[in-house]
Amino acid sequence: MGTSDYLFEKGLVEYYISITIGLLLIAAGLFNFYKIYKKQKYFGNEDNLQNRWPFAIILVIFGVGFFIGTPGRLAELRRIKKYHAETIGETIFERQRNPQVTYTFKVNSKTYTGTSYYPQTDFDADIKVPGGHYKVIYNRNNPNESVMDFKIKE
Repeated sequence: MGTSDYLFEKGLVEYYISITIGLLLIAAGLFNFYKIYKKQKYFGNEDNLQNRWPFAIILVIFGVGFFIGTPGRLAELRRIKKYHAETIGETIFERQRNPQVTYTFKVNSKTYTGTSYYPQTDFDADIKVPGGHYKVIYNRNNPNESVMDFKIKE
């Protein structure tokens, strides 16, 4: 893989940050539930504690949302790195709300589709969608697991 190792290192860091944010949000929500249960004031505030229920529930929901998909994606990245193979893929669609590109690539004459987030750095302006050709790293045991390396154009 050589020059594409940064994808996995950066991906692992991003997912660990996501897990940490999720756990912090869940902890904050549980702390609010505890305060409501014990009927303790919030930092000397005289607010009605019952008004804190929606806030606590929202914190837990967002925390679970950050946390829920992360372990699976981490395992997928590890499998891709362990059983990696490379090919060239073609970009077909870019989602505007977040830096995400859908691409296709072929392995043994079978076409696969993948989606990769790309980092928001100075090189993202050069990403061609649709029709850009970039290196795809995939799990040779399961080509449905893949990432596209937008720094390596072909």
